[in-house]
Amino acid sequence: MKASSTIPVLESRFRRLLQLFQDYGIKQTEQFVHQKMVDENEEWELVENCVALWAEVKFRAQFDTCIKAFFDSLDLLNASMAKEYSVPAKRMGYLLMRMRDRYKDETHGPVRR
Repeated sequence: MKASSTIPVLESRFRRLLQLFQDYGIKQTEQFVHQKMVDENEEWELVENCVALWAEVKFRAQFDTCIKAFFDSLDLLNASMAKEYSVPAKRMGYLLMRMRDRYKDETHGPVRR
């Protein structure tokens, strides 16, 4: 897949990941992943609300699918081409780590610390 066609796919997958949280009532996910939240308490509450979603099997399956697709698209690009997604990817990875750690999801192997 060429880089020119990969970027729109990456953007679409990123948007789908954000929409997933919207669908479950988490409204500020985009601000969180772009580090645009000003209130630390609001950010902490958002993270806790996201982590709590992991308890729901349907959300977990959807999130796994969306984040895998997003990370797969990122892997196809070099660092300079995917630069604007670097921080969001790290923030989504942080959420994933917190979710797996909280619920000790053994289906994905051990969480590395």
